[in-house]
Amino acid sequence: MTASNATSAVRIGVVGGNGQMGQWLRRFWRDLGYEVMFSDCDTQESNEDVVSWADVTFVAVPLQVTPAVIRSLAPAMADTKALVSIASLMGPSASELIELRGEAICAHPVFGPTVRRTAGLPVVVAGVRGDFWRGWLVAALSEAGLEVRETTPEEHDASMAVVQAMLHSTYVALCGAMTSAGLPPLEALDWASPTLRLQLGLIARILGQDPELYADLVVGNTHAPALLDALANELKHLADLAREGDRAGFATAFRTARDGFGDRGDDLASRAEAALEQFT
Repeated sequence: MTASNATSAVRIGVVGGNGQMGQWLRRFWRDLGYEVMFSDCDTQESNEDVVSWADVTFVAVPLQVTPAVIRSLAPAMADTKALVSIASLMGPSASELIELRGEAICAHPVFGPTVRRTAGLPVVVAGVRGDFWRGWLVAALSEAGLEVRETTPEEHDASMAVVQAMLHSTYVALCGAMTSAGLPPLEALDWASPTLRLQLGLIARILGQDPELYADLVVGNTHAPALLDALANELKHLADLAREGDRAGFATAFRTARDGFGDRGDDLASRAEAALEQFT
């Protein structure tokens, strides 16, 4: 069996199949024509049943318990099978996966379970051990229209510290600072431009989700503290420029920030403008 002809013959398992991402995985693979078995706290099938039956098993449980669940699956693993952790942080899972028999893979869907369309959505895949099932997974996801990026667990977690831990912490800090200034987000809506309303809507979308999950993404990422310190230093620098009346210095910082978008800035701005028109 090769990665190209392994389609419907591959049996897919989902541990944590009644969770939000677990349900998404079940629908995704079934829609592609795969047979799927799943387990959860209230199912007749156990985690071990699923791993013993499936060729490729996805572990879709809360981040803080993922390493322990992976560890518990070791007796059911075989050399011909693969275990895939979809945890948003790869390092803790990779440390457990490397100890198991069979192939070990980390795969992070960089989107939530409420998405309606999968075409173009990003998935980060990092092989921990073995190549066959990793190659199969990359091919299957790509053929389904997802955008697959291959990396290492270390590079993934360092990048997630920027795009998740630092960004979401910024949302929390911004709302806290607005409240301290006497204009909390709700009241700020009365003063807000359409742009700010859209930004606050995006923030409200994140803050409306499970705070424990986001605590894991920030507190559990060892790269996060240094990045949050760096963010604080950048804000302090801007505060110093404002305090000193240094318009030229702020304009330089503004241009430097804009340059970070490179040649994609105009395209991103036009897409944001279209979203803004729809939002208003």
